[in-house]
Amino acid sequence: MGPPVRWICSCSHSLLLTVILLAGSQDGWAQRLTLDPSLERRVDSTALAAPGVEYEVGVGMGTSRIENSQGDAVRYTMFSFMPEVYYGDFGVGFLLNIRARATEGVRQEDFDSAGDILSLLRFVEYGEPGRTGTYVRFGMLEEATLGYGQHIDLYANTLRLDDPERGLRVDVNTGAYRVEGVLGSLADPGVFGIRGSYRPLPEDTVAWRQRLILGASLSGDLSTEGARINASTPGDPFFVGERPFRDQAPAFDLQPGQRDPRLFMVGLDLGLQMVRSREASVIGYVEASKIINYGVGLGVGVEGTRRFDGGHRLQGRVAQHVLGARFLPSYFGPVYEIERLRALRIPLGSGEPIDVLDSKRNVLAGQTGIRWQSHLSGQWHYNRMLRVIGSYEHIWNQPYSGWFHLDARLRSPRLPVYLRFIYDRLNVGAFNELTDVEEENTLVRLGFAYKVIRFALLGFDYRQSFEPRFEEGLLVGRARRQRIEPYVQLILRIQ
Repeated sequence: MGPPVRWICSCSHSLLLTVILLAGSQDGWAQRLTLDPSLERRVDSTALAAPGVEYEVGVGMGTSRIENSQGDAVRYTMFSFMPEVYYGDFGVGFLLNIRARATEGVRQEDFDSAGDILSLLRFVEYGEPGRTGTYVRFGMLEEATLGYGQHIDLYANTLRLDDPERGLRVDVNTGAYRVEGVLGSLADPGVFGIRGSYRPLPEDTVAWRQRLILGASLSGDLSTEGARINASTPGDPFFVGERPFRDQAPAFDLQPGQRDPRLFMVGLDLGLQMVRSREASVIGYVEASKIINYGVGLGVGVEGTRRFDGGHRLQGRVAQHVLGARFLPSYFGPVYEIERLRALRIPLGSGEPIDVLDSKRNVLAGQTGIRWQSHLSGQWHYNRMLRVIGSYEHIWNQPYSGWFHLDARLRSPRLPVYLRFIYDRLNVGAFNELTDVEEENTLVRLGFAYKVIRFALLGFDYRQSFEPRFEEGLLVGRARRQRIEPYVQLILRIQ
């Protein structure tokens, strides 16, 4: 059975299972998922006048099937403890997962780095994003976007399981002024971004001037992990350390990767709010960006939101970019943490395939000529119960340059079921390749939970991740690993 067939069968089975479970709907709420539900829990702003303390404690037990560095599945018994406390618009949550085997004891990879220790604090959150006021979140980040996604668009720091990250997101909005910030990891600073915007003429009598929005941004990557390029032929793969195929050197001119400085980029944008009402908002914008020591890009787009009766809300963005040489827009996307440094296999004719490396920085350095890129993204929200986010980008005069992201979530206190599905596909050449499951170019995550009785959940998490690969002490890329964790959890809520 080929990958597309397996994909169709898997999706059909999940859809059928969801429909059957929804037929028996009852009150319930799914708390425990590796795909952090606190990212979706928001305070009801109408109830903040008299906030109360709310406690929630989850205790779970299950099994873990985790692939090791050799690709072999290893089974563990898993215990979890997840307390959460909310007071008004402030919340804090902790997470302790202990995986152990009778012959080995506790799994050491879960507690061998600063990031592992910091990840015990799952989140600290204040406020609600997108509203006037202050929003701060420390913890797991998903779908972090600054402005119109010029540099950071749908960024996530949740892709590494053995080396988890906890980041920071800030949004301060006074109406006239707004400051947004993202830091991907506090334990090992890497991706960062800050954007400020200002409505300069709110009292101007000319209507269109009142609706101007000026923005400026600074972003970059402080990590040196992926700061390597093929200096001889930028864009071609490279290797690190000793030459990996000494006797095959004449067959393939592979070069060692050279260090590159830390990456910084700056941008300016100008927006015009064409529609602004309680039901709808439409902003047209232009933007210009420069990646320091690399290239420049220009973009024009429209971003809009429409609210409907019954709790439906649609959001969308359409943009067209003109890309100069050595430039890529939305550089920090949902799978950047695996694009930063990737391990690839290249066939050598009659010889065995060899392991080589590529990095997002090297891909950037290999971009040549003027290119045209289109961006299309949208979101559908229904009463904080159903949310679907999709995004697609493609450089039309460059082969295999497409990128697709889908995130669907079903979650509500009124339903006994929780479902979360995330799918990313890189290097898409044509639309019919979106569902081709290739190991090097796809990432799938699935979470499911069902409330069997009032305080008990039955569920599982399926995660694909890219974990570090080391050879002779050198980081030589990231290899895909799979993790399956069925579990039973008891939840105690006190208000």
